[in-house]
Amino acid sequence: MPIDINEVKAIVVNNLSQVRSVKEIANKMSVSIETLRKDFRRKELEPISNFLTRERLKEMKRLLLKTDLCCCEVCYHLGLRDDSGQKFFRRETGMSMEEFRLQHRKERWKNKIK
Repeated sequence: MPIDINEVKAIVVNNLSQVRSVKEIANKMSVSIETLRKDFRRKELEPISNFLTRERLKEMKRLLLKTDLCCCEVCYHLGLRDDSGQKFFRRETGMSMEEFRLQHRKERWKNKIK
């Protein structure tokens, strides 16, 4: 029985702080890891791990820009330790969380002046 990709995506998006691995998603769906990986890749043309990474990064960016949470609180909100969350963000964006926040706040400020 094929898995419902929309259900998988909803599980990831709605449970980012609890879902840390493909194995945890598979457990929530009551399917094997391999079935989840194969079905997701077949239907979405990308590995589920890429989707999980992209959604986690999107939420981190949203929290950095829309809240005043400190960087470590953003990491904890997503179920990551501060050090691993900071490394993850830098690896994916090429800048620290604080650099990202400052850069985007400066851009918003410049746009308000124009």
